[in-house]
Amino acid sequence: MLVPPDMMGAHSRMLYQVNKYVGEKVASRQATIAKTVREVAKVVQDVLKEVEAQEPRFISSLTEVNGHFEGLYVVSPTEFEVVLYLNQMGVFNFVDDGTLPGCAVLKLSDGRKRSMSLWVEFITASGYLSARKIRSRFQTLVAQACDKCAYRDMVKMVADTTEVRLRLRERYVVQITPAFKCGGVWPRSSAAWPQPHIAWPSPHLVAEVKTEGFDLLSKESPVLQAAKNNNNAANSGSSSALAALGSPSSHLLLSGAGTGGNSVAAAVSQQMAAAAAAGGAGQSNTTSSTMEGDAWVISFAEAELRLLHGGYRRRCLSILKTLRDRHLDLPGNPVTSYVLKTLLLYECEKHPRELEWDESTIGDRINGILLQLISCLQCRRCPHYFLPSLDLFKGKSPSSMENAAKQCWRLTRELLTNSRCFEKL
Repeated sequence: MLVPPDMMGAHSRMLYQVNKYVGEKVASRQATIAKTVREVAKVVQDVLKEVEAQEPRFISSLTEVNGHFEGLYVVSPTEFEVVLYLNQMGVFNFVDDGTLPGCAVLKLSDGRKRSMSLWVEFITASGYLSARKIRSRFQTLVAQACDKCAYRDMVKMVADTTEVRLRLRERYVVQITPAFKCGGVWPRSSAAWPQPHIAWPSPHLVAEVKTEGFDLLSKESPVLQAAKNNNNAANSGSSSALAALGSPSSHLLLSGAGTGGNSVAAAVSQQMAAAAAAGGAGQSNTTSSTMEGDAWVISFAEAELRLLHGGYRRRCLSILKTLRDRHLDLPGNPVTSYVLKTLLLYECEKHPRELEWDESTIGDRINGILLQLISCLQCRRCPHYFLPSLDLFKGKSPSSMENAAKQCWRLTRELLTNSRCFEKL
């Protein structure tokens, strides 16, 4: 097929601009973060060494492997999370019955095995291993360690939170999260993934991901976080309906054409159905309130990384994160790096072929993801990739999502209409 010379020229200019942006802005961001990660890891390793000296059950798992700190995740250039893997989960059964979206509980497989557990004092009368109790004990140990460690002059605990957060040099925040690794199993709440009709991921990749498993994190559940955010937002009053943005049929993006093109729409439909079902089950509210503190948050961080292997998927994510830090770091934080990664995974389903993820297509993929982001912000729903009933926007204020949608459309319009846009982004 013959391509008009002007189209070839525009495409070549965009490819040049993208590569230049990666070489300058993205590379600069990554270098700065890499330097910060080393500083953060050094301090956290020292704190965890003091914790382990006080309580040998909390053994530091933060180690450097091939220049990468396993278990350390970048939330933003100033926010980090360190996952501390705990030992001996064997006497517990993993239960995720959907009572708490995005969460599961660990229940003793046999009441007679209570005394066999390494974590016996954190088991409730009902036989659940309480995430809240373990986190509370760990928080006390970390507070004591901060006073004893070599970096005590630059590190302090963040107050008014049930989670273990440290502030370093008054510039960085790092959350340390106790966790269990669950390999070789897959949560029932994510049994519908992947949908049978989609071409990506391949059966081989699906098998790899499910073998990798998932993590259970001791942190506040998304439901509890959303409730807190709603309480804070209640004082600010209700906002007006979202004004038209001038986006070309942005509301229709949820039912995009092509293989897998309706994956986000299907996830939104599942989410709405789940919400309606929850609304009709009155007794679940009582159960939820009593189990929230004991429940563990399900994390698919390693599975998500494995899915993004191959092609230019990770480069695409790096560009999106850089654009987010420079243009979409907004009040209320509706557009997180995790939201962008989630939409990237949905975009992989819409474009399953590897040739759709080579260097020449990055501009198209970024535009598609940002258009989908606008649609999700307008619908005020962004379904979790593995757990569609979990809304990543839950607890975000309507005004923050309205503002983000407008800002995202300004950014997207620039990308769509100006082949030299990356020079000023």
